[in-house]
Amino acid sequence: MSEKTYEKFAITGNQKQTTKELSKICVKCKEPKKISLFYKNNGWDAQSNHDAWCKECVSGHCTNKDSLREYCWYNNRKWSDEFYDKSRDKADYN
Repeated sequence: MSEKTYEKFAITGNQKQTTKELSKICVKCKEPKKISLFYKNNGWDAQSNHDAWCKECVSGHCTNKDSLREYCWYNNRKWSDEFYDKSRDKADYN
């Protein structure tokens, strides 16, 4: 896995403070993105405890039962019909 670091600069008084944020490459779109643009996946140490697909790819791809099942497979998540029903209900609610 290739990881890069983004730096944020904040100038306060005479000091320049930097904070570094990890990044990774989305397996779906192949673009490097900040780690905050990936959903947390605490059970997957090999992917820095985040999904392999970025949030943008997930929201654009998961439109039906088969695509959600594919998302689960690629992102090391358990699949169940109950999971799909909950996701559909949540999407209908919003």
